[in-house]
Amino acid sequence: MKNIQAIGRNKMIKTNHFMKRTSQRGITKAMVNYALEHGEIDGDKVIVNRKLILRHREEMLRELAVMAKLLDKGGIVVVSEYESLITAYDFDSRKNKYS
Repeated sequence: MKNIQAIGRNKMIKTNHFMKRTSQRGITKAMVNYALEHGEIDGDKVIVNRKLILRHREEMLRELAVMAKLLDKGGIVVVSEYESLITAYDFDSRKNKYS
């Protein structure tokens, strides 16, 4: 079977059996999309278990903390060229220009 992520979740055909079973089991489209995006592939299955969910939640909480700090600063600008990071500074949106 092909790698599920390589096929792409939007291109996959949902069979009548799939639609019926997900409905019966209270599995939403969002849950299926999450599994296809973040789950671990095991042969022809994609598995999302409690351990994986908790790990991903921790990653998201760390990312939210970074976003909160960025909001407090009003944003930042990172300057790069090719593979090099040159500088970084605060973005001043009130002046609609860079600090």
